[in-house]
Amino acid sequence: MGRRWNLDPKPTVGWSEYSAFNNSPLRNSDPFGDTLAPLSTFELRRIARNNGVTGSGVRFNKRVGGMFEGMALASQGVPKNNFLYSSSERRAATLGKKDEVIPDGVSSTTVYTLTVIPFGYTASVYPGSHFIEVKAVDGTINLSSSNYQIQGEMQAIRSSSGYSSGKSVFTFITTSNTVIGRDVINYANKYGIQLYQIGAIYETSNDLIMFSPPFPLNNVNKSKSYDLSPMKINPLRWSLVPLWEAPDNPADPDPDESHVQ
Repeated sequence: MGRRWNLDPKPTVGWSEYSAFNNSPLRNSDPFGDTLAPLSTFELRRIARNNGVTGSGVRFNKRVGGMFEGMALASQGVPKNNFLYSSSERRAATLGKKDEVIPDGVSSTTVYTLTVIPFGYTASVYPGSHFIEVKAVDGTINLSSSNYQIQGEMQAIRSSSGYSSGKSVFTFITTSNTVIGRDVINYANKYGIQLYQIGAIYETSNDLIMFSPPFPLNNVNKSKSYDLSPMKINPLRWSLVPLWEAPDNPADPDPDESHVQ
């Protein structure tokens, strides 16, 4: 499944010239024949410094995190979200210290339903039903992460227009060493939220960054329809430069959560 039918146009010494996609053709795309590797938080920092990003400590990590967030949202064609959502669950979990959340990206969920008579399909659009959260963390993302930010956002998406129809989608875009916790997946299963993860990858020859196709973390949509909203596979490649730094939002209840950790 991971072999190509022609020779790799950009072979890697020590690898078969018929090898491709890191042997994961369902998760990785390789339209240019480059050697791709998972992008961890450590590689992200290295690439940032090699591209002239300066600083140290929290300030450096926050800037790199903002750049990663900007590239991740751009890869899906989704602008930075500025809308606040209230969350009673977060308020209770933090003893009233935090009661709002702001997902990194919010877009519509578009569902295509196949029809036999007449043959074709119908499209249904559910505004604000796809949340995107970008994380560059060396570790596990749980419901309690960032002062229960994740739990708050997953509660907020239950108020979206597509939730009652089972069309709410939550997508994590992460570095390769970021794991989505079992409690997050269990919460999504309990409340019927479709969960995806998109991983960051990079070309080892020039450090250009790309993003993998989305990988489903659960399967809660049992209807005969197909949600294509989180299925954007963008072959464009980005260099980590300040152009992609996401702007700070003064209203963000978690202004430091974009740190590379």
